[in-house]
Amino acid sequence: MSPDSDNSAWKAKNLTSIHERLKELYEAKPFEQVLPGELQGVFIRKLEQTIEMYCFDNESKQLSSIMSRIDLETPLCLLGHYTQVMFLSAFWRSRSPQSVYMAGYGGGRIAMLLQHYFHNIQIDGTDIDPNVLASAQVFFGMDKKDMSNIHLGDSREDLASRNTTYDILMLDVFSGGGEHVNHLATKEFFELCKSKLADDGILVANLVEKDPLMNAKIAAIRDEFQHISVWEHNGANVVFANDHAIDLDVITHRIKGFTKQEKPSFPTIENMTMIKPYNKQNKAKALRDSEL
Repeated sequence: MSPDSDNSAWKAKNLTSIHERLKELYEAKPFEQVLPGELQGVFIRKLEQTIEMYCFDNESKQLSSIMSRIDLETPLCLLGHYTQVMFLSAFWRSRSPQSVYMAGYGGGRIAMLLQHYFHNIQIDGTDIDPNVLASAQVFFGMDKKDMSNIHLGDSREDLASRNTTYDILMLDVFSGGGEHVNHLATKEFFELCKSKLADDGILVANLVEKDPLMNAKIAAIRDEFQHISVWEHNGANVVFANDHAIDLDVITHRIKGFTKQEKPSFPTIENMTMIKPYNKQNKAKALRDSEL
């Protein structure tokens, strides 16, 4: 499995289009902008050649960690370490991904790379904040036509309504001051996720150690999927879950091929070596809807 090697001309044209959409921002002076909203606020700032997006709770005004960021000079470089790792889910299977669902679309950073390297991929998804979706286009260079299947609303309700079977399900769902969304991490929700995945599909979820329910959420994933691997770094946890037997060495080989061909400007093989089978003695019970 490799990216679309026969589309080199299209990739060059696509990258040019991305730069054109970001040109005004690239030339702009540093700025800060607050986007108020009913659910939460969004804070955008430009520092030198980087755009960053944060969310904040309307009552406490507590600012989240960075939700999305982009290097305007090298937009195909993923700056967030965990986003670099989540992108690797594209190589978990023997064939190129054709369909992806993204719960928590954010600034569309991973979507931009998937659509660039896998030209005909279908990306569905949601974000609950209209200001976030608008920011993906205004500040992060996403093309409106590439977001035609991205809906405003709750990811659980939206996923349940879709009739597509997905190769990858990406869950990156935080809100307000950076709290993980609990109803998108229960046993019942992961049952839904499993029903929407292809037989060789992969679920990848971004979790954080500071969440007191993190172990219960991993237990909920473990109850539904046979194989779990985890990347851990500085309190961040990216969980990979699937039902088909995997060989991390084989996945690493695929990523080496991608890296040799595409020469991405962020570490791939190094990140892959940090992904390990989940062998922790997690005694937590799976989080259930009834507990929320």
